[in-house]
Amino acid sequence: MSTKIFGFLGAGKMARALAGGLGRARPAFLGGIVASARTPATLDQFAAALGSAREIFRPAPDNRDLVQSSDIILLGIKPAQAAEVLPPLRDLAANRLFISLLAGVPLARLQELLGPAARIIRAMPNTPALIGEGITGYALGTGVTEEDAALAQAALQAVGQALRVEESQLDAVTALSGSGPAYVFHFLNALIEGGTAEGLPPAIARTLAVQTVIGAAKLVAASTESPLALADQVKSPNGTTVAACNVLAERHWEETLRSAIAAARRRAAELSRPPA
Repeated sequence: MSTKIFGFLGAGKMARALAGGLGRARPAFLGGIVASARTPATLDQFAAALGSAREIFRPAPDNRDLVQSSDIILLGIKPAQAAEVLPPLRDLAANRLFISLLAGVPLARLQELLGPAARIIRAMPNTPALIGEGITGYALGTGVTEEDAALAQAALQAVGQALRVEESQLDAVTALSGSGPAYVFHFLNALIEGGTAEGLPPAIARTLAVQTVIGAAKLVAASTESPLALADQVKSPNGTTVAACNVLAERHWEETLRSAIAAARRRAAELSRPPA
């Protein structure tokens, strides 16, 4: 695979996470990084995230320069800015590969804005990408080649894992892994508050809760057994875990979480629809 110049159109948090991941990994195909942003301060933050890769970074004076200078363009602008920012680039977009991080903007709309000859991949990362522990679902648009897909896979894996899915599945990806960190944060908050309510100092409750969730997740990842089978291994008849899980069952907490994921998927589908 030949070296590629990665252009970041928009340099917000997720763009910085991906650029920083590429900078840390320094894959053989990374030939350089270019970025554009609305403010110099944002570009400074972007450059600071690159680590040693800062030596191959160049700020672009404008978006047209960025597209002309790049082999792969990552769209990191706000979704509401797409209709303003992308059409002026149509004449430069032909036969270039774009990876969109724009939540709620479907491939058909991106194709409309960038033109029929642009090759577009739509991706949905999540915030743990900020520390290299993210997971991204991505879908291929019309004209995207297998080489394009392999390049996107390698780039997205710089900040965690990446899974190729159909675009019709991206709303569910958004609901599960895109929004999922917030569900886990709420769960962790409840664990911490529960621990402090039972007499633990806040710092100790936080450490216990965080490591419990990390350890449990790693155990699921390493096991061939289902999460429920692993839960059964923690339970003793009439023991503490059974007493706690009985309360969770009485409150229908698993059903509530499934309903929350369904609500997030419905909202993602609504956001993907063109305005009336």
